[in-house]
Amino acid sequence: MGLQAFETSEINSAARNTVAVRSSVTAVTYPKKHWNGLVAEVDELRGPGCHLAKKCADRAWLAVCLEERGGHVELRAKLDHTESRPWHGDARLYLVPARLPVWERADHIAFARRISFFFDAARLEEAGHDTQLLLQLSHIAVFSDPAIRQIATMLATETLQQEPNGRLYGESLVMALAAALLATAGKAQSQAHGGLAPRTLQRVIDYLEEKWRDQVSLAELAKLANISQSHFGRAFKASTGAPPSRWQTNIRIRHAQDMLLSAEQSLADIALNTGFADQSHFTRTFRQVVGTSPGAWRKSRG
Repeated sequence: MGLQAFETSEINSAARNTVAVRSSVTAVTYPKKHWNGLVAEVDELRGPGCHLAKKCADRAWLAVCLEERGGHVELRAKLDHTESRPWHGDARLYLVPARLPVWERADHIAFARRISFFFDAARLEEAGHDTQLLLQLSHIAVFSDPAIRQIATMLATETLQQEPNGRLYGESLVMALAAALLATAGKAQSQAHGGLAPRTLQRVIDYLEEKWRDQVSLAELAKLANISQSHFGRAFKASTGAPPSRWQTNIRIRHAQDMLLSAEQSLADIALNTGFADQSHFTRTFRQVVGTSPGAWRKSRG
């Protein structure tokens, strides 16, 4: 299937422009939902195919991955490799500053669903939230937060089904989302001073991506960052929200998911091919990260 060019489409109430530069998938956008201080929008990419689009909004906005099959969709400020790799996995969240153009990219995707929230800082201030972090945000923040994702999933249901539980319920979820997001953003900002320099972090992440099957030691990574092992562990977690061992595990699980979808390999073979000790270790870790067993996950993607 060849690449196609699409025209700009505007989301007037949230003033977001989307230009699909190259795409061989079908993009579907559902009607927006307006709540006090927030506009919510659910969109899907239906493939299989590749996708590249440029997006920009006049408000700070949060993108939450709800479901992906057969690949991953990323948001990046740049298309080169000088930027830190986005988070991979089902709990991926992107907080994007107002008026910052970003690239939405998928080298291959079968299906993706995401909900985006566009924040009205003035109305959130009126509701009692401190929105200075949203106003001062200058770069994409990529993180994971189970509580925010759970609230976002419930708001997606309210958005798609036009408030089946009533407007008060939806607005209560919006207030909970705003409080959880601002608290998380504040914590991340306070931790940032103890993190790794961006280029050092990128060097370490690239190394983990390259050596994802191997038994990488903390000493190797600390040497790569040119700091002590004890300092490295704290700094890496401050920069990414996860220790290096969990980051490598997430990479392995991502590769395992691709193998589960793209080939009829046995679970035992996938376990060995992704660096796990055996099938039992693989199954236990997969369940901890994804929330279900590899066999059940493969069957659900059918």
